[in-house]
Amino acid sequence: MLFALALGCGPYAEVGQKLDVALTFASAQSYVTAPGTEARILVLGRDASGSPSGFALSSLELPQAAGISGRTLEGSWSESGGSLVLKVMLDYEMPDERGEGLLNRAGSTRTSVNQTKTLGAVTSGDTLTLSGDSTWEGTYVLLTDALAALGTSTAADADCAFLVANLAVLTSEVRIIGFGGPGMLQYNSPFTYVGTLSGGVEVGLSGGLFTTSTTDINYMSFSDFSGVSLDGEQITYADSGGNGHMQGTVAFTFEPTTNGAPGTEVTGSIKYDAVQIGSGVASGGTYLVALAGGGTDNIDPVTAPAESLASCLALP
Repeated sequence: MLFALALGCGPYAEVGQKLDVALTFASAQSYVTAPGTEARILVLGRDASGSPSGFALSSLELPQAAGISGRTLEGSWSESGGSLVLKVMLDYEMPDERGEGLLNRAGSTRTSVNQTKTLGAVTSGDTLTLSGDSTWEGTYVLLTDALAALGTSTAADADCAFLVANLAVLTSEVRIIGFGGPGMLQYNSPFTYVGTLSGGVEVGLSGGLFTTSTTDINYMSFSDFSGVSLDGEQITYADSGGNGHMQGTVAFTFEPTTNGAPGTEVTGSIKYDAVQIGSGVASGGTYLVALAGGGTDNIDPVTAPAESLASCLALP
């Protein structure tokens, strides 16, 4: 969970570009794989008639519990002779800029592109195996079925729930133009980004250059991929050096399935009141995660996750 840098000089990410052009889907199948410290999420959207429409393909780097970077491609998709054909129109990137000076950071950016990626695609049960591009290949599992592996009663269950909920936080941050950089000043007038599947996330900032600033990120039934939604606020207070703290609570809801049949919802929350911010990123403290089933844990944002996403979701 990266910090929304609240400073007001330096370059914007493409000055004046329209902030939200994200694709939205009437329905979707979402798949996940987790090689090493990376998580990849593929959302294959359909329109109201059930025909293929848009896709979103995300890569999130999670060597630290908070996450450090991400990338999302969006466009249209089709199937052809055992291949998945992705026509990429938008390329979002949230780089790891922790080594850059605060005022030199670009933050999250969006680039319009015109590319076609053709991937080998083999479906078997709830898995989709992609090949032909090392950046995206792997065995992906239907995310809602994978959510059925989550428990609710132990500290390890709380660790796993945090990892899953944080995927949705990170995919939202990748699409918030300027997130993590000086371009956040443009949110002095609050703006709402739509969720790919439902809801939205409102971004607002008060304060500015050389003053203590407040960044408010409010999730409203926000869902970027199947089976995971967020509600609640992250509020960050920081001085001109990017040092401060976070507070607020974000609730999450997971909706698992088993062989297509709805399972039992998993609900809980992440409380941010003990998170410290240094030089524009989470630098200490803990996230307090609590599950309705009784599982709780305090999670250090800057160390490796106690559980792996692959083990949490029983991924191959």
